[in-house]
Amino acid sequence: MDFIPLCQADELSARICQCIEAVNKNYEILKLKKNELLPVKCGGQRIYLDTDDIIYIETSKNESHKLLIHTTTEENSIYGTLKELAASLSRNPNFYRCSKSIIINILHVSNINKDTKTFHLSNGDYVPYTSQYLKNILNGGLHFEI
Repeated sequence: MDFIPLCQADELSARICQCIEAVNKNYEILKLKKNELLPVKCGGQRIYLDTDDIIYIETSKNESHKLLIHTTTEENSIYGTLKELAASLSRNPNFYRCSKSIIINILHVSNINKDTKTFHLSNGDYVPYTSQYLKNILNGGLHFEI
């Protein structure tokens, strides 16, 4: 949801309309959404991850072409590129790239810290963003006071 400062009373009605539109957009997405599964190869077997459970995906700092998928219950390591995985998730409106090496699920963003340029996620992790990618995320529907 959004935060509306009371000191900006002249913008109040416009901000309330924006909030209502954001709620309606999210409601429509949830109403139409069926559990979408992302098939990935992990440890020699194919597993299916519920996209709503994915918090974020990052490239491994130690191994090339290895990705770490952080979910609400576990962390999975898979081989591939972020570009390939982003293509698999392109139809899902909740996933956005926030830097060259990280894709986040906006359903799991708790807060945005503009001083440290990080997203605080539902699992307690902080992930960095770049201004270039933040514009795309905010234009796509994530509404926080930053």
